[in-house]
Amino acid sequence: MDNSEDKIVTNSNSVVTLGVVQYGRHEVLQTRPELSVPCIIVLGLASIVGTLGNLLILFVIATKRKLRNVESIFIVNLAISDLFVTVVADPMSLIAKIEGEEFFESVPGLCKSVASICTISCVASLMTIAAMSLNR
Repeated sequence: MDNSEDKIVTNSNSVVTLGVVQYGRHEVLQTRPELSVPCIIVLGLASIVGTLGNLLILFVIATKRKLRNVESIFIVNLAISDLFVTVVADPMSLIAKIEGEEFFESVPGLCKSVASICTISCVASLMTIAAMSLNR
């Protein structure tokens, strides 16, 4: 089957494939700044605050002997899995919004690696929360 009919070039960099727009480098900032700039700011702040918060949780539990119990193991597991999201997935999402889809296509396996890390981290978070509720 010829997929050439499924791909439409809209302007200099963006491509529409089966209804999904793939933006080129900096194009989302130029075409939709009212949507992309707040999204980038919120995602960047959430990544920074989330990373600092999770590192603080790990530091406090590591330094206070009184907090070394079963419940703290769940909290540590949750903080570590959240760190993978705030340190790996969120910055890669920012890069994808700014640099466009071509960035991930230029580095073989990057997109699948980030997606795998994000999926595993999210499942680990959900399983940890489920285990915490069962432990109660």
